[in-house]
Parts: sequence; C-alpha cells; structure tokens
Amino acid sequence: MENVDNSLILHLRDTDWQDADHQESSFHALLPGIHLTSADKLCLAELRKQTDFYSYASLQHFYHTLTTHPNPNDIWFNQNLLDEFRESQQLFFDCICSQQNNKNCIEARKAAWQHLYEHGFSATGMLGAYANWLNHVETIIVSTFQDSDTRVLESYNSVLKLVLIDITLSFNNSIAQDHQRPIRYLKAIVDHAADGLISIDESGTIFFCNNSSAKMFGYELSDLLGNNLKVLMPEYYAMQHGKFVTRYVESGASNVIGEGMREIMGKHKDGHHFPLDISISETMIGNKRVFIGVMRDCTERKKDHSQMLKLSSAIEQSADSIIITNYSGVIEYVNSSFSDVTGYAANEAIGHTPNILKSDLQDETFYKNLWKTILKGQVFRDVVINRKRDGTIYYEEKTITPLLDEYTGSITHFISTGKDITERMQAQKRLHYLAYYDVLTELPNRSLYMERLNSSIKRAERRKQMSAVMMLNLDRFKVINDTLGHEVGDSLLKGITKRLSNLIRKEDTIAHFGGDTFAILIEELKKINDIPDFIQKINDNLKNSFNLNNYDLYTTVSIGVSVFPQDGTDASTLVKNAEVAMYRVKSTGRNAYQFYTADMNEKALLRLEYETRLRTAIANEEFLLYYQPQVDLRTRKITGLEALVRWRHPDLGLIPPNDFIPLLEETGLIV
Repeated sequence: MENVDNSLILHLRDTDWQDADHQESSFHALLPGIHLTSADKLCLAELRKQTDFYSYASLQHFYHTLTTHPNPNDIWFNQNLLDEFRESQQLFFDCICSQQNNKNCIEARKAAWQHLYEHGFSATGMLGAYANWLNHVETIIVSTFQDSDTRVLESYNSVLKLVLIDITLSFNNSIAQDHQRPIRYLKAIVDHAADGLISIDESGTIFFCNNSSAKMFGYELSDLLGNNLKVLMPEYYAMQHGKFVTRYVESGASNVIGEGMREIMGKHKDGHHFPLDISISETMIGNKRVFIGVMRDCTERKKDHSQMLKLSSAIEQSADSIIITNYSGVIEYVNSSFSDVTGYAANEAIGHTPNILKSDLQDETFYKNLWKTILKGQVFRDVVINRKRDGTIYYEEKTITPLLDEYTGSITHFISTGKDITERMQAQKRLHYLAYYDVLTELPNRSLYMERLNSSIKRAERRKQMSAVMMLNLDRFKVINDTLGHEVGDSLLKGITKRLSNLIRKEDTIAHFGGDTFAILIEELKKINDIPDFIQKINDNLKNSFNLNNYDLYTTVSIGVSVFPQDGTDASTLVKNAEVAMYRVKSTGRNAYQFYTADMNEKALLRLEYETRLRTAIANEEFLLYYQPQVDLRTRKITGLEALVRWRHPDLGLIPPNDFIPLLEETGLIV
C-alpha cells in the first residue's frame, strides 16, 4: 500500500463517476464520486423489493460489530448518537435504493458522520462492521437469486458500491479536520478489505494491489507489483488476455469491463486454479488508461451455493410436507409434498397462515400450547388433525422448529415438517376397536368391560356409592344355533343387543363376553331393590319374538347379580361372583335371576370339583351299576329290572345321581 500514488487515491475520491444523464442533478452532486450506474440502481431497487437486506434486523450484524469493536475513543458511543446514526443510515439506503432525489437524506447522513467524528469516533471498527454486514448480505443475495449466478454477482457489486458511497461520505466530512485522514482511512480500507483490489495499465503491468489480492494468489506484494497480470491467469486466459485488451482499446468492445461482477478462473502461485468473482472498470489518470479489478475468491461461495442447492433440492423433494413461516406465522414457502398432501398449490398457501388447514377437531388449548412452546424457542412435536383443500380430514405427525437469528438470538421464522399418518392412525383405531369391541355385536368386549368396571369401582369408593354387575346367559341358545344355523344365531345375538342397549342408561355399560353371554354394569346404584325392576324390564322386552329368516324365535335369560362393595371390591371378584349366581340360576331351571350369596361359592367349588373328577371317573372305574327290581304287586313276581348308575367318589363316598347326572349332561360327557 505504501507504493500507491496519493494522486490515484485523491482521484478515486474526487472524480465524478455519476451517470451522464444525472451529472447536472443537484442531488447527485451531493454524492461522492463512485460509479453507481442506472443498472446498479435498478438492481438495488429490485433487491430492496425482494429482501430486507438493510432492515433493522439485518443491520444488527453491522451494529453488533461496531459496538463490540475495541475502540480507544469509547466516549463517542452513546445510545442517542447511535440511534441518530442508525436512522440516517436507513434513510440514506432508502433514498439510494428507491432512486428518490431527496437531498435531506444525504445531508442527514453527512451530519450523522460529522457528529461521530466530533465525539471521537474511530473508523477502524466501522470498516469491520461493514465487512461483517456485507458477508450477511451476500448470504441473503445468494439465497434470493440462487438460480442465477449473474444476478448474485451484480447485486453484490451494487451493494458494495452503496457501502463505498457511505464510507466516502464519511471521508468527505472529516477533510476539514484533517486533510490526510481520508487518505489514511482509504489506505486502511484498501489494506484491510476482504476483497482483492488490483490495478493494471494497458500493457497488463500490475502497478497496484492490496494485501488481500496477494494473499488470494499466494504471493507477496513485492512479487506482484511490476509483474504482468498473466501470471495470475490460467494458460488459456493468459493467451487470450492481450487480444481482449487490444480489442477494447481499439473498439471499446468488451465482455467484462464495466459489465459488473463476473466469474473467471484464477491461478494460484502453487499452480492450482480457483474460481474468482471479479468486477473490472476503467478510468483515466491524466492521459493514462487504468483498469481496476475488485476480486473475491468464490471457492467457498460456490461450495456453499452447491450445498444450498442440495439442501434446497432435498427440501423440495422431501416426502415430508414442509412449511416455512415468518415470526407471525405467515407462510413464505411450501414444498411440493405439501401441495401433494393438502391439495393447496404454493401460490394458494403463500401469504396465508397454516389456519387454512385447521380442522376444528382440536380445541383451542391444543393450539395455545403449540404457540406457547415455539415462542419459547422450543421444538413442538405432536399429531395434528388437519383438513385438506377438498375437505378431507387427515392426521399429520408434526414437528415445528423455531429458527433463531445468529446474532440477536431472536426468533425470525418457523419451519414445520409433517408426515401424513392417516393410514397408520386408522390402523391403530382398527386395532384398538378389535382389542376392545366385539365384532359381531359392536358392543364392548370383556377387556373394555373390565376397564370400565375398575374405573367404576374407584368412583364408587370416592363417592360412597354402589355398583352392580349383571351376567346374562341366553337360555337354550345352543339349540337354536345348532338347529337353525350360526347365521340365525348371530342375527338373534344382534337383535338381543339392540333391545338391551335401548334399556340401559348413558352412564351404564353393556358388553358381549362371547357366545351367548352378556354383561351389564350399573353405576351409581341407589338401592338394591332397583335391580329386580330393571330385570323385569329386560324380561318384558325379550318376551316378544324375534322374526328371523321367517322363524318366530323366543328366548329367555338367566341372570346372576353381584353388588359392590358387599359382594367384592375388585372387578375380577365381582364378575366371578355374578357368574356363580348365573350358573346357579341355570342349574335350578333357567329364566330367572339370583343375587350372589356366600354359600354359592361353596357349591360352585363343589361343582368344579365334581366336573374335574368326573372326567377321569370312567378310567378309574368309579361308576357302579345298581339294579332295582320291578315287582308286580298282584302276583308279587319280579317283572323287570331298572339299571341305575352310582358314582363312588374316592373321598366323598357314594354320590347320588341327581348330584352328578345333570352335570354330565351340561358338560357333554353323556353321549
């Protein structure tokens, strides 16, 4: 930098590079001498329309660096001064980007710079602040124009010029205080700029370059100054370079000079080639033509761009539905899977909120919890019931992640990913139904009945109430099923289900335990005497015939009843005791009901003992045959014998026929 001619720096500051059609404008006369073309202004206006590149949030990158930079003159920093500077900066950018000829914004910007210098401002922090902000803006530009490298380069070049205008304004304000300060500042800017700056004459000789340029190509400054530019070019470009310069000097025709940012290849000292973003312009110093190049190694940018394209492609082609909203929940992006699942095209969703999918099948508490979670910066995960464009309900396994600003830590966006799990939810519902409901009657099965009975017991304990368990078994159902077929038997079970269901209260439960057995749970039983009245309603309801397949069928039921808490304090005991009472009815003639009593258990246990022992009695030769003679009373002669079977139990002795014959008939042991 020590080799730079001061006259060149002063020329860069003082020469008027404005568009010819605006040179006479008093507005542009207020601006420093930076070549801001009409194309630049249109580019900035378009960028302003599509992004928030100099919004309050975006400029936080600038002010974060500015206010944390070590500064020997810290007295300049106070909030009022910073607010004035920030307002003038946004007004100034607004003025330039909207192409408004507003002198006030220029004067306000100059005044803001002047106040900073008056309070001991040091420009070194400002250079780093703008460098940091430019890196942030580059990310915004690449994201916005990712499909066009040309628009990326042109937009960045225009923003860079905008920054240089502001920096030069600061120099012009300080001239009155120190004539040499602008030159020192400009030298500092050139030396510390992240971008490479290089100048050559018409022969291609390098007469100026900054540290970044030398470092970019792997050289020392002394190696490049006085050398020919071709040393920095791959062989093909080096061979063509002289022809391009000659053609431009003679005809003014060029594909790169004055055309904004372009990508070319550079050659490192070690021989490897790398991509460069470069903007080339020319000026006259005296009667000499000078070419000035602004360069940036775009290797990392291209890698990032490639990575971004992969990420963008992955998001777009993801099988999951993806939505990106701003902080207020307004949709800014949806992928193709979102459209496939919901039926909403991207242009129908963008600008709206995800409420367009709301099904109203989840209460407001659900959505309040959702917003409460994500506004705290936490990830929300749950199943959301949504509605498609055609009104179809679908289930979505949803994850919503807040996106945080790198510097402020504040939430800027939300990204929502969702998987359509409707089929899985339907399968789960079906499995749940099969696990807890009887397919034939659509009544709760034994499992669900036992769950509800357990819950009922807990409620009854808290409220000091009674509950009743009723077990119902159809009388002689097996005869109907075996005689007329299972189809008629199934129809009869459905008919009985319908009649019984119409009798119970909303809080009670009727279940089908399988076969010809039903169970009823009566909750909040006020008095036991209510049960016989209810049983009478059942009998009255079932006394009418069932007309099935042109058959008028009649059926009765045997009912056993147990009551909580006197007959048991747990579900299994209550059901078992109700079954014992029901079997007692079956054994004493059917078509009646019995309340459970303690002695029934003894008889039930004895019955079980008999049934178990009878299955091995024949093999153990425990049956005895007795012959009872039949005598003619007139002649007193034996006219015949009646054969009677007796069972000699090994422990209980001789068992009379009326105790075990009916059991043999019920269990099918008598053929």
